[in-house]
Amino acid sequence: MSMPGKTGFHIQKIEGPLLGMAQFDPGAVDLAKHDELDLQLRYTIEAPRWQRVGEPMDLSIRLQNTGQNTVNSFMLYYSINQGTDHTRLVTNLQLGSQELAEVTLTDLWAPSLAGELYTLQLRIAAIDNQFVSAENAGLEHQVLGQMGVSAPKGALLEEFTGTWCGWCTDGAVIVDEIVTAHPEVAAAAIHISGSAHPDAMQIPEGVELNQTYRPSFPNAMIDRLEWDDGVSITRTLWADAVAEALNQETALSVDIQTSYDAAGRKLTVTAITEFVDFIGEADLRLNVLIIEDGVTGEGLGYTQQNYISNRNGFQGHPFYDKPRLIEDYVHNHVLRAMPLGAWGRPLEGAFEAGEILSESVTYTVPADFDDTKLSVVAFVSFHDSDPNFRPVLNAAHHHVDVKATTDVEDDALAAAVGLAHPNPAAAISFVTLNLSEVQDYSVDVYSMLGEKVQAVKSATGSPGLHRVAIATGGLSEGMYLIRVRLGDALQWRSLIVGR
Repeated sequence: MSMPGKTGFHIQKIEGPLLGMAQFDPGAVDLAKHDELDLQLRYTIEAPRWQRVGEPMDLSIRLQNTGQNTVNSFMLYYSINQGTDHTRLVTNLQLGSQELAEVTLTDLWAPSLAGELYTLQLRIAAIDNQFVSAENAGLEHQVLGQMGVSAPKGALLEEFTGTWCGWCTDGAVIVDEIVTAHPEVAAAAIHISGSAHPDAMQIPEGVELNQTYRPSFPNAMIDRLEWDDGVSITRTLWADAVAEALNQETALSVDIQTSYDAAGRKLTVTAITEFVDFIGEADLRLNVLIIEDGVTGEGLGYTQQNYISNRNGFQGHPFYDKPRLIEDYVHNHVLRAMPLGAWGRPLEGAFEAGEILSESVTYTVPADFDDTKLSVVAFVSFHDSDPNFRPVLNAAHHHVDVKATTDVEDDALAAAVGLAHPNPAAAISFVTLNLSEVQDYSVDVYSMLGEKVQAVKSATGSPGLHRVAIATGGLSEGMYLIRVRLGDALQWRSLIVGR
Protein backbone atom coordinates (compact mmCIF):
# COMPACT_ATOMS: atom_id res chain seq x y z
CA MET A 1 0.00 0.00 0.00
CA SER A 2 1.34 3.44 -0.91
CA MET A 3 -0.48 6.37 0.62
CA PRO A 4 0.49 10.01 -0.03
CA GLY A 5 -0.17 12.24 2.95
CA LYS A 6 -1.01 15.93 3.05
CA THR A 7 1.67 16.57 5.67
CA GLY A 8 4.68 15.58 3.54
CA PHE A 9 5.03 11.84 3.91
CA HIS A 10 4.43 8.56 2.10
CA ILE A 11 3.71 5.19 3.72
CA GLN A 12 4.51 1.80 2.24
CA LYS A 13 3.97 -1.52 4.00
CA ILE A 14 7.01 -3.76 3.57
CA GLU A 15 8.49 -7.09 4.57
CA GLY A 16 11.59 -7.38 6.77
CA PRO A 17 14.27 -7.10 7.78
CA LEU A 18 14.18 -3.88 9.76
CA LEU A 19 17.77 -2.94 8.84
CA GLY A 20 17.55 -3.99 5.21
CA MET A 21 17.44 -0.59 3.59
CA ALA A 22 20.30 1.61 4.79
CA GLN A 23 23.27 1.53 2.43
CA PHE A 24 25.18 4.59 3.56
CA ASP A 25 24.68 4.60 7.30
CA PRO A 26 22.27 2.16 8.93
CA GLY A 27 23.14 3.75 12.28
CA ALA A 28 21.49 2.64 15.47
CA VAL A 29 18.02 1.26 16.02
CA ASP A 30 15.85 3.01 18.58
CA LEU A 31 12.70 1.85 20.36
CA ALA A 32 9.88 4.26 21.20
CA LYS A 33 7.39 2.76 23.64
CA HIS A 34 4.48 3.36 25.99
CA ASP A 35 4.52 0.41 28.39
CA GLU A 36 1.06 0.88 29.89
CA LEU A 37 -0.71 0.97 26.52
CA ASP A 38 1.70 -1.53 24.91
CA LEU A 39 2.55 0.85 22.06
CA GLN A 40 5.99 0.18 20.58
CA LEU A 41 7.79 1.26 17.42
CA ARG A 42 11.32 0.08 16.67
CA TYR A 43 12.87 2.20 13.92
CA THR A 44 15.97 3.06 11.91
CA ILE A 45 16.57 5.80 9.33
CA GLU A 46 18.05 6.20 5.88
CA ALA A 47 19.13 9.61 4.63
CA PRO A 48 21.66 10.83 2.08
CA ARG A 49 25.18 11.55 3.26
CA TRP A 50 25.38 14.47 0.82
CA GLN A 51 22.74 17.05 -0.03
CA ARG A 52 22.80 19.95 -2.46
CA VAL A 53 22.65 23.38 -0.84
CA GLY A 54 19.13 24.79 -0.94
CA GLU A 55 17.57 21.50 -2.07
CA PRO A 56 15.15 20.01 0.49
CA MET A 57 16.14 16.57 1.71
CA ASP A 58 13.90 13.50 1.98
CA LEU A 59 14.39 10.99 4.77
CA SER A 60 13.12 7.43 5.12
CA ILE A 61 12.22 5.73 8.38
CA ARG A 62 11.90 1.97 8.49
CA LEU A 63 9.87 0.90 11.49
CA GLN A 64 8.28 -2.14 13.03
CA ASN A 65 5.37 -2.35 15.45
CA THR A 66 6.79 -4.55 18.21
CA GLY A 67 3.81 -4.03 20.53
CA GLN A 68 0.45 -5.84 20.59
CA ASN A 69 -1.80 -2.93 19.57
CA THR A 70 -2.19 -1.40 16.11
CA VAL A 71 -0.33 1.89 15.68
CA ASN A 72 -2.13 4.57 13.68
CA SER A 73 0.11 7.62 14.00
CA PHE A 74 3.34 8.94 15.45
CA MET A 75 4.95 12.32 16.05
CA LEU A 76 8.54 12.83 14.97
CA TYR A 77 10.81 15.43 16.57
CA TYR A 78 13.98 16.46 14.73
CA SER A 79 16.61 19.16 14.98
CA ILE A 80 19.72 20.28 13.09
CA ASN A 81 22.98 20.74 15.01
CA GLN A 82 21.09 20.66 18.33
CA GLY A 83 18.98 23.62 17.28
CA THR A 84 15.24 24.19 17.50
CA ASP A 85 13.01 21.11 17.56
CA HIS A 86 10.79 20.64 14.52
CA THR A 87 7.88 18.21 14.33
CA ARG A 88 6.31 16.04 11.67
CA LEU A 89 3.06 14.14 12.28
CA VAL A 90 2.58 10.87 10.40
CA THR A 91 -1.01 9.61 10.32
CA ASN A 92 -3.00 6.79 8.68
CA LEU A 93 -0.24 4.34 9.52
CA GLN A 94 -2.52 1.40 10.45
CA LEU A 95 0.45 -0.78 11.38
CA GLY A 96 -0.53 -4.06 13.03
CA SER A 97 1.51 -5.98 15.57
CA GLN A 98 4.91 -7.08 14.11
CA GLU A 99 4.20 -5.40 10.77
CA LEU A 100 6.84 -3.24 9.09
CA ALA A 101 6.49 -0.04 7.10
CA GLU A 102 8.71 2.46 5.37
CA VAL A 103 7.76 6.10 5.84
CA THR A 104 9.34 8.68 3.55
CA LEU A 105 9.33 12.23 4.89
CA THR A 106 9.59 14.77 2.08
CA ASP A 107 11.08 18.28 2.10
CA LEU A 108 12.47 17.79 5.59
CA TRP A 109 15.30 20.32 5.53
CA ALA A 110 17.92 21.82 3.20
CA PRO A 111 21.59 22.64 3.97
CA SER A 112 22.67 26.25 3.50
CA LEU A 113 26.47 25.94 3.21
CA ALA A 114 28.56 23.74 0.90
CA GLY A 115 31.27 21.87 2.77
CA GLU A 116 29.44 22.20 6.10
CA LEU A 117 28.73 19.02 8.06
CA TYR A 118 25.28 18.96 9.65
CA THR A 119 24.06 16.61 12.37
CA LEU A 120 20.41 15.59 12.14
CA GLN A 121 18.92 14.42 15.45
CA LEU A 122 15.64 12.56 15.25
CA ARG A 123 13.30 10.76 17.65
CA ILE A 124 9.75 9.46 17.78
CA ALA A 125 8.22 11.41 20.67
CA ALA A 126 4.60 10.25 20.58
CA ILE A 127 2.59 7.26 19.34
CA ASP A 128 -1.17 7.61 18.83
CA ASN A 129 -1.09 10.97 20.66
CA GLN A 130 0.64 9.42 23.70
CA PHE A 131 4.09 10.66 24.67
CA VAL A 132 6.57 7.79 24.81
CA SER A 133 9.99 7.01 26.20
CA ALA A 134 12.98 6.18 23.99
CA GLU A 135 15.42 3.33 24.48
CA ASN A 136 18.37 5.20 22.90
CA ALA A 137 17.19 8.84 23.09
CA GLY A 138 16.73 9.00 19.33
CA LEU A 139 19.04 8.66 16.32
CA GLU A 140 21.67 10.87 14.69
CA HIS A 141 22.69 11.20 11.05
CA GLN A 142 25.34 13.45 9.47
CA VAL A 143 24.83 15.23 6.16
CA LEU A 144 27.45 17.20 4.19
CA GLY A 145 26.31 20.18 2.13
CA GLN A 146 27.31 20.08 -1.53
CA MET A 147 27.35 22.68 -4.31
CA GLY A 148 25.76 20.27 -6.76
CA VAL A 149 28.66 20.49 -9.26
CA SER A 150 29.38 17.36 -11.31
CA ALA A 151 32.48 16.41 -13.30
CA PRO A 152 32.30 14.77 -16.73
CA LYS A 153 31.44 11.11 -16.13
CA GLY A 154 33.24 8.04 -17.39
CA ALA A 155 32.20 4.47 -16.60
CA LEU A 156 33.85 1.11 -15.97
CA LEU A 157 32.59 -2.15 -17.48
CA GLU A 158 34.23 -5.25 -15.98
CA GLU A 159 33.20 -8.42 -17.81
CA PHE A 160 33.57 -11.86 -16.24
CA THR A 161 34.62 -14.15 -19.04
CA GLY A 162 36.56 -17.33 -19.80
CA THR A 163 37.86 -19.33 -22.73
CA TRP A 164 35.61 -22.20 -21.59
CA CYS A 165 32.50 -19.99 -21.74
CA GLY A 166 30.73 -20.56 -25.05
CA TRP A 167 28.39 -17.60 -24.65
CA CYS A 168 31.28 -15.24 -23.91
CA THR A 169 31.84 -14.65 -27.64
CA ASP A 170 28.48 -12.87 -27.59
CA GLY A 171 29.54 -10.95 -24.48
CA ALA A 172 32.70 -9.78 -26.27
CA VAL A 173 30.63 -8.45 -29.18
CA ILE A 174 28.37 -6.52 -26.81
CA VAL A 175 31.35 -5.01 -24.99
CA ASP A 176 32.85 -3.83 -28.29
CA GLU A 177 29.52 -2.29 -29.31
CA ILE A 178 29.30 -0.42 -26.00
CA VAL A 179 32.84 1.01 -26.04
CA THR A 180 32.40 2.01 -29.69
CA ALA A 181 29.17 3.88 -28.87
CA HIS A 182 30.62 5.33 -25.65
CA PRO A 183 34.36 6.10 -25.91
CA GLU A 184 34.29 7.32 -22.31
CA VAL A 185 33.64 3.75 -21.12
CA ALA A 186 36.63 1.69 -20.00
CA ALA A 187 36.35 -2.08 -20.45
CA ALA A 188 38.16 -4.89 -18.66
CA ALA A 189 37.74 -8.60 -19.44
CA ILE A 190 38.27 -10.56 -16.21
CA HIS A 191 39.29 -14.07 -17.27
CA ILE A 192 38.42 -16.98 -14.99
CA SER A 193 39.36 -20.64 -15.49
CA GLY A 194 36.67 -23.30 -15.75
CA SER A 195 36.66 -26.44 -13.65
CA ALA A 196 38.09 -28.55 -16.49
CA HIS A 197 39.26 -25.83 -18.84
CA PRO A 198 42.10 -23.53 -17.71
CA ASP A 199 42.21 -19.93 -18.86
CA ALA A 200 45.77 -18.70 -19.38
CA MET A 201 44.75 -15.07 -18.79
CA GLN A 202 43.40 -15.53 -15.25
CA ILE A 203 45.02 -13.37 -12.54
CA PRO A 204 44.68 -13.63 -8.73
CA GLU A 205 42.81 -10.33 -8.36
CA GLY A 206 40.27 -11.50 -10.93
CA VAL A 207 39.76 -14.68 -8.94
CA GLU A 208 39.13 -12.57 -5.82
CA LEU A 209 36.50 -10.51 -7.62
CA ASN A 210 34.90 -13.67 -8.98
CA GLN A 211 34.77 -15.26 -5.52
CA THR A 212 33.27 -12.07 -4.07
CA TYR A 213 30.45 -11.58 -6.58
CA ARG A 214 29.89 -15.18 -7.81
CA PRO A 215 28.74 -14.17 -11.30
CA SER A 216 27.21 -16.18 -14.08
CA PHE A 217 29.14 -16.06 -17.36
CA PRO A 218 29.24 -13.80 -19.19
CA ASN A 219 28.17 -11.26 -16.57
CA ALA A 220 29.58 -7.80 -15.99
CA MET A 221 29.89 -5.15 -13.31
CA ILE A 222 28.99 -1.62 -14.41
CA ASP A 223 30.74 0.88 -12.10
CA ARG A 224 30.40 -1.88 -9.46
CA LEU A 225 26.91 -0.53 -8.77
CA GLU A 226 24.27 -2.74 -7.21
CA TRP A 227 21.36 -3.28 -9.59
CA ASP A 228 18.13 -5.20 -9.08
CA ASP A 229 19.95 -8.41 -10.03
CA GLY A 230 23.03 -7.62 -7.94
CA VAL A 231 26.41 -6.08 -8.72
CA SER A 232 27.11 -8.57 -11.51
CA ILE A 233 24.43 -8.51 -14.23
CA THR A 234 23.62 -10.46 -17.39
CA ARG A 235 24.71 -9.17 -20.81
CA THR A 236 21.24 -8.12 -21.97
CA LEU A 237 21.31 -5.40 -19.28
CA TRP A 238 24.78 -3.99 -19.92
CA ALA A 239 23.92 -1.28 -22.45
CA ASP A 240 21.12 0.23 -20.35
CA ALA A 241 23.22 0.00 -17.18
CA VAL A 242 26.11 1.81 -18.88
CA ALA A 243 23.78 4.58 -20.06
CA GLU A 244 22.47 4.97 -16.52
CA ALA A 245 25.99 4.96 -15.03
CA LEU A 246 27.09 7.70 -17.43
CA ASN A 247 24.14 9.81 -16.29
CA GLN A 248 25.21 9.68 -12.64
CA GLU A 249 26.51 12.88 -11.07
CA THR A 250 30.00 12.69 -9.61
CA ALA A 251 31.99 15.01 -7.36
CA LEU A 252 35.37 14.15 -8.87
CA SER A 253 37.21 13.65 -12.12
CA VAL A 254 39.99 11.19 -12.90
CA ASP A 255 42.81 11.83 -15.37
CA ILE A 256 45.74 9.59 -16.34
CA GLN A 257 49.32 10.36 -17.33
CA THR A 258 51.81 7.65 -18.26
CA SER A 259 55.50 7.34 -18.96
CA TYR A 260 57.19 4.21 -20.27
CA ASP A 261 60.81 3.09 -20.08
CA ALA A 262 60.95 0.68 -23.02
CA ALA A 263 64.41 -0.63 -22.12
CA GLY A 264 63.38 -1.68 -18.63
CA ARG A 265 59.71 -2.18 -19.59
CA LYS A 266 58.76 0.07 -16.65
CA LEU A 267 55.32 1.65 -16.95
CA THR A 268 54.60 4.52 -14.56
CA VAL A 269 50.96 5.49 -14.20
CA THR A 270 49.97 8.76 -12.54
CA ALA A 271 46.30 9.13 -11.67
CA ILE A 272 45.11 12.66 -10.96
CA THR A 273 41.88 12.99 -8.98
CA GLU A 274 40.27 16.43 -8.93
CA PHE A 275 37.34 17.17 -6.64
CA VAL A 276 34.77 19.56 -8.09
CA ASP A 277 32.47 19.24 -5.07
CA PHE A 278 32.69 18.21 -1.42
CA ILE A 279 32.70 14.55 -0.35
CA GLY A 280 34.24 14.87 3.11
CA GLU A 281 35.26 11.98 5.31
CA ALA A 282 35.02 8.70 3.39
CA ASP A 283 37.04 5.64 2.47
CA LEU A 284 37.89 6.39 -1.15
CA ARG A 285 40.10 3.99 -3.08
CA LEU A 286 42.18 4.51 -6.20
CA ASN A 287 42.64 1.52 -8.46
CA VAL A 288 44.65 0.93 -11.62
CA LEU A 289 44.04 -1.77 -14.24
CA ILE A 290 46.56 -2.85 -16.88
CA ILE A 291 44.71 -3.91 -20.05
CA GLU A 292 46.03 -5.65 -23.16
CA ASP A 293 44.27 -5.97 -26.51
CA GLY A 294 44.93 -8.48 -29.27
CA VAL A 295 45.97 -11.35 -27.00
CA THR A 296 46.45 -14.69 -28.74
CA GLY A 297 48.20 -17.93 -27.82
CA GLU A 298 48.40 -21.65 -28.34
CA GLY A 299 46.68 -24.35 -26.35
CA LEU A 300 43.52 -24.79 -24.34
CA GLY A 301 44.20 -21.70 -22.23
CA TYR A 302 43.61 -19.44 -25.25
CA THR A 303 41.23 -21.52 -27.40
CA GLN A 304 37.76 -19.99 -27.15
CA GLN A 305 34.52 -21.97 -26.90
CA ASN A 306 31.82 -20.58 -29.20
CA TYR A 307 28.17 -21.51 -28.67
CA ILE A 308 27.10 -19.07 -31.40
CA SER A 309 28.56 -21.36 -34.07
CA ASN A 310 25.77 -22.26 -36.58
CA ARG A 311 23.11 -21.72 -33.87
CA ASN A 312 19.58 -20.97 -35.08
CA GLY A 313 18.54 -17.42 -34.38
CA PHE A 314 22.09 -16.07 -34.53
CA GLN A 315 22.49 -15.79 -38.29
CA GLY A 316 24.46 -12.63 -39.04
CA HIS A 317 26.23 -12.70 -35.69
CA PRO A 318 30.02 -12.11 -36.06
CA PHE A 319 30.69 -15.57 -34.60
CA TYR A 320 27.95 -17.53 -36.38
CA ASP A 321 30.31 -18.76 -39.11
CA LYS A 322 33.17 -19.44 -36.69
CA PRO A 323 33.93 -22.96 -35.41
CA ARG A 324 32.79 -24.29 -32.04
CA LEU A 325 36.40 -24.08 -30.82
CA ILE A 326 38.30 -21.03 -32.06
CA GLU A 327 42.04 -21.71 -31.77
CA ASP A 328 43.18 -18.36 -33.19
CA TYR A 329 40.71 -16.29 -31.17
CA VAL A 330 41.80 -12.68 -30.48
CA HIS A 331 41.09 -11.67 -26.88
CA ASN A 332 40.58 -7.94 -26.29
CA HIS A 333 40.31 -5.78 -23.15
CA VAL A 334 42.17 -8.50 -21.22
CA LEU A 335 42.76 -7.58 -17.59
CA ARG A 336 46.46 -8.30 -17.19
CA ALA A 337 47.22 -6.82 -13.78
CA MET A 338 45.84 -4.80 -10.87
CA PRO A 339 48.97 -3.31 -9.27
CA LEU A 340 46.96 -1.88 -6.36
CA GLY A 341 44.98 -5.07 -5.70
CA ALA A 342 41.35 -5.94 -6.28
CA TRP A 343 40.08 -3.13 -4.04
CA GLY A 344 42.67 -0.42 -4.62
CA ARG A 345 44.73 1.86 -2.41
CA PRO A 346 43.14 4.36 0.04
CA LEU A 347 43.32 7.99 -1.00
CA GLU A 348 44.37 10.51 1.62
CA GLY A 349 42.89 13.99 1.64
CA ALA A 350 40.11 16.22 2.86
CA PHE A 351 38.07 15.38 -0.29
CA GLU A 352 36.82 18.94 -0.65
CA ALA A 353 36.03 21.03 -3.71
CA GLY A 354 39.13 22.28 -5.50
CA GLU A 355 41.42 19.58 -4.07
CA ILE A 356 43.67 17.71 -6.51
CA LEU A 357 45.35 14.44 -5.54
CA SER A 358 48.09 12.77 -7.57
CA GLU A 359 49.07 9.13 -7.06
CA SER A 360 51.64 7.14 -9.02
CA VAL A 361 52.30 3.44 -9.43
CA THR A 362 55.07 1.72 -11.41
CA TYR A 363 54.48 -1.63 -13.08
CA THR A 364 57.01 -3.86 -14.83
CA VAL A 365 55.46 -5.15 -18.06
CA PRO A 366 56.18 -8.89 -18.52
CA ALA A 367 58.20 -9.84 -21.58
CA ASP A 368 55.33 -11.86 -23.10
CA PHE A 369 52.95 -8.87 -23.10
CA ASP A 370 52.75 -6.77 -26.26
CA ASP A 371 53.55 -3.34 -24.86
CA THR A 372 52.27 -1.65 -28.04
CA LYS A 373 48.75 -2.89 -27.23
CA LEU A 374 48.56 -1.84 -23.59
CA SER A 375 46.15 0.61 -22.04
CA VAL A 376 45.57 1.77 -18.48
CA VAL A 377 42.34 2.26 -16.55
CA ALA A 378 42.21 4.33 -13.36
CA PHE A 379 39.15 4.72 -11.19
CA VAL A 380 38.12 5.98 -7.76
CA SER A 381 35.53 4.08 -5.75
CA PHE A 382 33.93 4.07 -2.34
CA HIS A 383 34.99 1.22 -0.11
CA ASP A 384 32.60 -0.33 2.37
CA SER A 385 32.65 -3.48 4.49
CA ASP A 386 29.74 -4.64 2.32
CA PRO A 387 31.18 -5.53 -1.14
CA ASN A 388 27.80 -4.73 -2.69
CA PHE A 389 28.41 -1.09 -1.83
CA ARG A 390 31.73 -0.23 -3.44
CA PRO A 391 30.56 1.94 -6.35
CA VAL A 392 32.93 3.57 -8.82
CA LEU A 393 32.67 7.37 -8.68
CA ASN A 394 34.56 8.00 -11.90
CA ALA A 395 36.88 6.19 -14.29
CA ALA A 396 39.24 7.04 -17.13
CA HIS A 397 41.32 5.04 -19.60
CA HIS A 398 44.46 5.85 -21.54
CA HIS A 399 46.39 4.05 -24.30
CA VAL A 400 50.08 3.60 -23.57
CA ASP A 401 52.10 4.93 -26.52
CA VAL A 402 55.48 3.29 -26.02
CA LYS A 403 57.13 5.33 -28.80
CA ALA A 404 55.85 8.80 -27.92
CA THR A 405 57.33 11.22 -25.40
CA THR A 406 54.18 13.31 -25.11
CA ASP A 407 53.35 11.92 -21.68
CA VAL A 408 56.68 13.13 -20.31
CA GLU A 409 56.12 16.47 -21.98
CA ASP A 410 52.64 16.62 -20.47
CA ASP A 411 54.15 16.03 -17.03
CA ALA A 412 56.50 18.99 -17.55
CA LEU A 413 53.66 21.15 -18.81
CA ALA A 414 51.47 20.23 -15.84
CA ALA A 415 54.32 21.15 -13.48
CA ALA A 416 54.68 24.55 -15.21
CA VAL A 417 51.15 25.61 -14.23
CA GLY A 418 50.39 25.84 -10.53
CA LEU A 419 47.04 25.35 -8.83
CA ALA A 420 44.76 28.31 -8.16
CA HIS A 421 45.36 29.76 -4.69
CA PRO A 422 43.43 30.61 -2.59
CA ASN A 423 40.76 28.19 -3.71
CA PRO A 424 37.88 28.70 -2.90
CA ALA A 425 38.37 32.43 -3.48
CA ALA A 426 36.18 35.37 -2.50
CA ALA A 427 37.80 38.42 -4.18
CA ILE A 428 41.03 37.24 -5.79
CA SER A 429 42.98 34.10 -6.67
CA PHE A 430 46.39 33.51 -8.23
CA VAL A 431 47.90 31.07 -10.71
CA THR A 432 51.70 30.74 -10.92
CA LEU A 433 53.37 29.95 -14.26
CA ASN A 434 56.95 28.63 -14.43
CA LEU A 435 58.23 29.35 -17.92
CA SER A 436 61.35 27.51 -19.14
CA GLU A 437 61.84 29.91 -22.09
CA VAL A 438 60.47 33.10 -23.57
CA GLN A 439 56.90 32.16 -24.30
CA ASP A 440 53.48 33.58 -25.15
CA TYR A 441 50.84 32.75 -22.59
CA SER A 442 47.23 33.55 -21.82
CA VAL A 443 44.93 32.94 -18.85
CA ASP A 444 41.11 32.90 -19.14
CA VAL A 445 38.23 31.82 -16.92
CA TYR A 446 35.39 29.64 -18.22
CA SER A 447 32.06 28.61 -16.76
CA MET A 448 31.26 24.91 -16.34
CA LEU A 449 29.12 25.27 -19.49
CA GLY A 450 32.18 26.18 -21.54
CA GLU A 451 31.49 29.93 -21.79
CA LYS A 452 34.44 32.33 -21.39
CA VAL A 453 33.48 34.66 -18.53
CA GLN A 454 36.77 36.52 -18.02
CA ALA A 455 39.86 37.21 -20.13
CA VAL A 456 42.50 37.54 -17.41
CA LYS A 457 45.82 38.10 -19.16
CA SER A 458 47.61 37.61 -22.46
CA ALA A 459 51.33 38.35 -22.63
CA THR A 460 54.82 37.21 -23.56
CA GLY A 461 56.82 36.06 -20.56
CA SER A 462 60.52 35.66 -19.91
CA PRO A 463 61.90 32.48 -18.31
CA GLY A 464 61.00 32.14 -14.65
CA LEU A 465 57.97 32.51 -12.38
CA HIS A 466 54.96 34.63 -13.28
CA ARG A 467 52.12 35.17 -10.80
CA VAL A 468 48.82 35.93 -12.53
CA ALA A 469 46.02 37.50 -10.47
CA ILE A 470 42.40 36.52 -11.18
CA ALA A 471 39.77 38.94 -9.86
CA THR A 472 36.82 36.87 -8.65
CA GLY A 473 34.73 39.61 -7.02
CA GLY A 474 32.57 40.00 -10.12
CA LEU A 475 31.95 36.27 -10.54
CA SER A 476 28.94 34.48 -9.09
CA GLU A 477 29.56 31.79 -6.52
CA GLY A 478 30.23 28.40 -8.01
CA MET A 479 32.71 26.28 -9.95
CA TYR A 480 34.85 27.62 -12.84
CA LEU A 481 37.68 26.40 -15.05
CA ILE A 482 40.89 28.34 -15.64
CA ARG A 483 42.33 27.83 -19.13
CA VAL A 484 46.08 28.42 -19.36
CA ARG A 485 47.68 28.48 -22.79
CA LEU A 486 51.49 28.16 -22.96
CA GLY A 487 52.48 28.53 -26.59
CA ASP A 488 50.36 25.93 -28.39
CA ALA A 489 49.71 23.77 -25.30
CA LEU A 490 46.72 23.96 -22.96
CA GLN A 491 46.30 23.25 -19.27
CA TRP A 492 43.13 23.53 -17.18
CA ARG A 493 42.79 24.29 -13.50
CA SER A 494 39.69 24.44 -11.31
CA LEU A 495 38.51 27.50 -9.41
CA ILE A 496 35.75 27.84 -6.84
CA VAL A 497 34.25 31.21 -6.03
CA GLY A 498 32.67 31.30 -2.57
CA ARG A 499 31.91 34.03 -0.06
